[in-house]
Amino acid sequence: MGKYNKEYFVFKLYYKFFHVFILFWLMEFDEGKFSIAFGQHLKDIREGKKVRSGKKISLRRLDQLSGVDHSHIHKMEKGLSSPSLVTLKALADAMEVTLAELVTFNYDETT
Repeated sequence: MGKYNKEYFVFKLYYKFFHVFILFWLMEFDEGKFSIAFGQHLKDIREGKKVRSGKKISLRRLDQLSGVDHSHIHKMEKGLSSPSLVTLKALADAMEVTLAELVTFNYDETT
């Protein structure tokens, strides 16, 4: 019984630490900076600077291929709009990249 109590105490301690860590992270998370970083990543892929080396595609052509309005894509690239998962999948398919490649980017909270 003593061992059970110790394991339970350790579990509760880790559980509380995890929640405090998540709350701290959420307070420090800057959604605006994150959106801008993702938008730049999206633009770099579209312009052939990342993943699709040398394969440029215009906003209007991406609009045609993905079904996502070019003004919405432009807002995403500027960090003014957050895409849904369905939108991300449509963009990835149109640019012939995987969804993982589209959403994997470096985000530095300090910049």
